[in-house]
Amino acid sequence: MERKNNFKQKRRFKKLKRRLIISDFDDTLFFTDKSMALATKEIAGKELHGQEFRELDSGQKRRIFITAFRKYKEGLYPNEKLIQKYKELHDSGYELIIMSARGEELRPETQHGIETHRIPAGRIVLADGRYKTSDREWKFGMLKELIEGYDEVLFFDDLIENIAYIQERFNGPKMRYFLVSKEGEKELTAN
Repeated sequence: MERKNNFKQKRRFKKLKRRLIISDFDDTLFFTDKSMALATKEIAGKELHGQEFRELDSGQKRRIFITAFRKYKEGLYPNEKLIQKYKELHDSGYELIIMSARGEELRPETQHGIETHRIPAGRIVLADGRYKTSDREWKFGMLKELIEGYDEVLFFDDLIENIAYIQERFNGPKMRYFLVSKEGEKELTAN
């Protein structure tokens, strides 16, 4: 009789779903175009965009990022709509992890932006400089570790290339992908 009652009690307690948001920082949570324009002009002598920027060597890119996010940090501006969405999702039970390929050397600036805008991030994961892979490979590797034990994961990034790379290698019912731009976010489905 007692065994039967214990079984009934256990059935009453449904397993709570663990839900997670993983968000990029630059050009997802905060827009960086003004800061980056000033930094590229200072370091490279002119504003660089897209392919021109990607063709720079890693040392120049690193100097530009650090200059943009330290010297010209007033040029960063928050993605208010997405921040509000994260707060609402957090209130409904989602955990939030900020995962960015920006380096550990920018942790104080990253933390400041998150705290200033009261973004409910439980954890900040930044590249530590030891990885020898591309940003998307690093993000994929980290994502595999971070999502362990979660029933649903929402992944937000501003680069379609990053999302496609991850989607091709890891796609399942628990993953949802969102492409972020200044116009908002758009959910992407598998091809």
